[in-house]
Amino acid sequence: MRSMDEINMAHIRVAGFGGLGMVVVTAVVAFVIPLVGLSLLAGAVTGTSLAMWLIVRRARHNGPLLSSGARPGANTTLRIDD
Repeated sequence: MRSMDEINMAHIRVAGFGGLGMVVVTAVVAFVIPLVGLSLLAGAVTGTSLAMWLIVRRARHNGPLLSSGARPGANTTLRIDD
């Protein structure tokens, strides 16, 4: 009988060479199991769409970023002109 132990990888940080290996294994699993790939694709598309919507909404509502100096041209975070 097979063991039903599970490994929860939600709290493992993806960094360095080991993290790259985890990303590659995830891509292979998504390729081999089409339903997993569709779930990852749906999450990526939904997350990207939501992020873009939030960025556009914030820009329209609040105007330029506070760190931009609210002037056209090449702005920096530090305002040394004033």
